[in-house]
Amino acid sequence: MHHRGVFWSLHTLLTSILVVLQAGHALNTLHSCGVLHRDIKPQNILLTSKGVLKINDFDLSCLKATAADRMVTVGTDAYRSPRLDGEDALYEEQDDWVALCLTFAELVVDPEDLDGDKVTALQSVLDLPTALGNLKTEIRKWLPNLIP
Repeated sequence: MHHRGVFWSLHTLLTSILVVLQAGHALNTLHSCGVLHRDIKPQNILLTSKGVLKINDFDLSCLKATAADRMVTVGTDAYRSPRLDGEDALYEEQDDWVALCLTFAELVVDPEDLDGDKVTALQSVLDLPTALGNLKTEIRKWLPNLIP
């Protein structure tokens, strides 16, 4: 990996982590108010000029208490929980969290490595500590050249 690429990757990864942490806090707040978003994806996560995250597009949202609405298959296919693919299952909070993890995977993993596979994308999020270790190894390769 090119020297500049290592630091750009680190910056991108840290920025992505901060964005997802803010999104997770917002999602937690929605869920504590009894709301399921049902369409978490990058296009519905906005950042203000000051870096404050806003979740938008509540057209598909519903209250957790309304089971009839939760049976309808909604959301964007690429970010829909694999648990809901081809099933008549109630949409749950965990499905919003899976969509957020798929969004995070899209931010930090080369899309060519995912090939549209949701399970691979979710696994890449679980493997992130390994990826960080690999990035640290790459950075260490450059340290001898940077320190006299």
